[in-house]
Amino acid sequence: MHVRPDLSFVPDAALEIRAGQLLQRYTQAYGPVTEFPVPVEHIADLLLELDLLWEPIPDGPAVWTLAYLDPANRRVGLNEAHRAHFDTFFGTYEFTLAHEIGHLLLHLSDAELLPLPFPAEAGAERRGYLCRSPGDAAGVTSQQYDRREVQANRFAGYLLLPEDLLRAAARGRDLTRRADLDQLRALANVSMAALQIRLQGLGWLYVAPDGTRFHSRGEAEGQPRLF
Repeated sequence: MHVRPDLSFVPDAALEIRAGQLLQRYTQAYGPVTEFPVPVEHIADLLLELDLLWEPIPDGPAVWTLAYLDPANRRVGLNEAHRAHFDTFFGTYEFTLAHEIGHLLLHLSDAELLPLPFPAEAGAERRGYLCRSPGDAAGVTSQQYDRREVQANRFAGYLLLPEDLLRAAARGRDLTRRADLDQLRALANVSMAALQIRLQGLGWLYVAPDGTRFHSRGEAEGQPRLF
């Protein structure tokens, strides 16, 4: 994955703090989030007052456009043409909303907003962010991201999988077992990829290059477990 070096760096710890602050705002307004799934649709709709719309969105060359953020009009558009993709890939809808929320909270300077491929409203160019995914039909197997996309993805993981909820939900589960991971991802309403990335970031799981799961990198390297 190529990351553009000219964009500002935000440490993961700061992204996690921003996600936690958003959950705290939701708690103050609507009550605490004490169990999974995190109500990301309510956060977008009620707390942040974003309009969530299904509508046709033009795809880019060799990529699907899953969604867009139009901050000036407080709108997240989801591509009607790819509803089947959202329905098929578990957690895609929730992660996409969380991703766009990340852009809203992190990337709203004029220098960072990009032209949106839609007709201008009231004579003004619409600017925001497009959420795109490689199109399988085009044979695309990878996608280049700038740092904003990396940050929005990581923010989404922190928002949907806060450590306190994840620790409680993971208690008593063997995180190297597919069955336990499947139960946990269903509980949190996220994809397996998002769950494993978050667990690895916390140091609770290590996935080797061949896909084998270990409780830690040390265990994968043959070191004895300490617990």
